Amino acid sequence: LLFLFVIYASLPFMSAFLGAVFIAFIFRPLDKFFRKKWKLSNKLSAVIILIISILLIILPLAFLIQGLIKQINLLPNQINNLEEIQNNLNNKLPFELKIDKTFLIEHIVPFLTKAITPLFSNFLEAFAILFLLFFLLYYFTIYSNDIKKIVIDLIPFNKTHKEETVNKFKAITYSTIIGTFLI
Repeated sequence: LLFLFVIYASLPFMSAFLGAVFIAFIFRPLDKFFRKKWKLSNKLSAVIILIISILLIILPLAFLIQGLIKQINLLPNQINNLEEIQNNLNNKLPFELKIDKTFLIEHIVPFLTKAITPLFSNFLEAFAILFLLFFLLYYFTIYSNDIKKIVIDLIPFNKTHKEETVNKFKAITYSTIIGTFLI
């Protein structure tokens, strides 16, 4: 019963766990390169991979948020531009076009409020998930060989089938990653 409760309580953080596993798997070749070619320690290699992954995740998020804020700031000017557009169209069209700014404002502001409020109200949850993701990524990178041995030992097949299963998993994962970036 306690086990089920722990599983249920950890569901919101499952994305951080799976994300850390996925990112650690993606950066595994780079980790091997750092350890073998540059002769870096496990911890230093993990820190470098952690920094790279933080840059790859946080920077695009920051640019996205900054762009969203700029677009929201431009909204009042765009609504004022509608009046100019309406006047230009009315001069060229044989009928009168009417754009009700108050109607637009009454409908756009609640829509934006509904859309943006969850982003800021879930900020702490997102921060916790990102922190957990990077924390787990660090340890998955350091102990990747040990984790791989444990997982392989837990697969209920004989040695040949275990190796085949792991190789198929690698091939499918790499194909998925490459396909995702190509699309």
